[in-house]
Amino acid sequence: MKTIRISDDVWKAMADHGKFGETPDDVFRRILKIGENDVRSGGKRRKAVKGPFIDAHLTANGENRKTKSEIVELYRKEFPDVSEKTAKGSVNWYATTLKERTGKESNHLP
Repeated sequence: MKTIRISDDVWKAMADHGKFGETPDDVFRRILKIGENDVRSGGKRRKAVKGPFIDAHLTANGENRKTKSEIVELYRKEFPDVSEKTAKGSVNWYATTLKERTGKESNHLP
């Protein structure tokens, strides 16, 4: 494993290209098309966590804000094994319980 320094503008660009839960290594592997982005160098698969994925989109600020239906679309792309009905129900539940669970307000667009 190597250590590198990354300038702020490269870090921001990498964050813009990354998906929630990805490490910098995952982003570089996907962009550079090196192996699969869900396999780490140790051979272990990345465990996808659905709740934090939804919460991150609900609390996004600025140009990253999305409507609930856009969050459902992103959720289904990230987790294709989830049905549309389940995705809608999950996003709705996470949106209505966000304040109670995390203390944060939802920033999703109407």
